[in-house]
Amino acid sequence: KMAEFKKIHDSLFALEAPFLGVPLTIYLIKSKQIVLIDAGISTTPDEFILPSLTKANLKPDLLINTHGHVDHFGGNARLKEVFPELKIAVHSSDTPWVEDHNRHFFEMYMCMPDDWQFEDGGKTFLELCGNNSAVDIHLAHGDTLEFPPYSFQVFHSTGHSPGHSVLFDEKHKLAISGDVALGWGPDVIEGT
Repeated sequence: KMAEFKKIHDSLFALEAPFLGVPLTIYLIKSKQIVLIDAGISTTPDEFILPSLTKANLKPDLLINTHGHVDHFGGNARLKEVFPELKIAVHSSDTPWVEDHNRHFFEMYMCMPDDWQFEDGGKTFLELCGNNSAVDIHLAHGDTLEFPPYSFQVFHSTGHSPGHSVLFDEKHKLAISGDVALGWGPDVIEGT
């Protein structure tokens, strides 16, 4: 069965797009604009996003990357190729990694040779990144993104990446957190 965007709230939809056994969710907002949140790896658009957009008869206007890691920006160039008018947005601190995948590779992985080894020198990793693509909109902490009925505030939540951002809609109590809350790690005891 083909993956499809599933409604999770009024105008907010989710698409499960796993890669290499790792779960990944792509979000879509249907508003005055059609907004995609995250793009997966280089193969995610052809495997998941484009068939789902075609089935829903939708053309995205804006792509927001929650942060500058390969599994969130790797599909940017392919989506821009298919939708040339598509604007790409990411926090300004992650723009260098989104626009220059070699820089991302060296600054994120090669600086920790004890933790990351690449038998092929990183060739396979860089293929997952897809082609470099320019960022059109540089997000900052406190920015407000209006996609009626939603009004998302950008929260700079550095730590996972220099420019990781959480999008939060106060009225609807919705947060799109990228990789801030992965669901891994120790259990949290209520009240702590």
